Amino acid sequence: MSERYDRTHAKRIVLHHLGDGIGPAQTVEELASRANPYHYQFPDYDFGIIASGQIVALRPLTYIGAHAQANKGDYMYGNNWWNKCSIGIVTANDNTKFVPPAAMVEGTIECLLNLCKDPKHLVPVEDVYLHSQIFTTDCPGAKYSPLSLNNGYLDFNYIRGKLHDRLPKAPLHEVREITAKVLGLRSEANHDAVPTVLLHKGDIVQILTKQPDGWYKVAAGEHTGFVYFEFLD
Repeated sequence: MSERYDRTHAKRIVLHHLGDGIGPAQTVEELASRANPYHYQFPDYDFGIIASGQIVALRPLTYIGAHAQANKGDYMYGNNWWNKCSIGIVTANDNTKFVPPAAMVEGTIECLLNLCKDPKHLVPVEDVYLHSQIFTTDCPGAKYSPLSLNNGYLDFNYIRGKLHDRLPKAPLHEVREITAKVLGLRSEANHDAVPTVLLHKGDIVQILTKQPDGWYKVAAGEHTGFVYFEFLD
């Protein structure tokens, strides 16, 4: 089941597989069917990767549903926290029984890179998790992981290494959170300037420049403008 909930700034990712005893899905249609066997409005995952490496959007990030729970002490942040605060990526394969094709692994890395570089997310590599890292499960099946989690076929160290290699070496922009209930993104650095777009509490912005008078030039999605520092966490 899904309901409206905004995860467009989620900064954690949980990796899954389809533990259904079947090998790599060859088509988008097969992925959609296997990822949503009970025919809910959306599958339980946000993105899926098929055998060719194609990245498939499965559920909008403006909705929330099941995909990740945690029952391990260090990762238990409250009821439904992981579903609300993370993005779910699924390899369309049972990784405990079938080795995922190289193209599928590459597609998974590409999907992760997109989210790690997206200004809305900027997910640190350290905040990419196997579901079995936070919950007692064999999902997604990982032959090698920092925690030696299970005996599947997904090489998590390889994936993390590729992410580190391919991410920009230059420091990423500082990101801050809007603390005001509603805040205008202004065209100029003064309180009388006309807002170009309205931001809301919890929205994430990138800091582009900081002025001595307290005004910051920021990027909010496709928009840029100025906000006063007191309204940023």
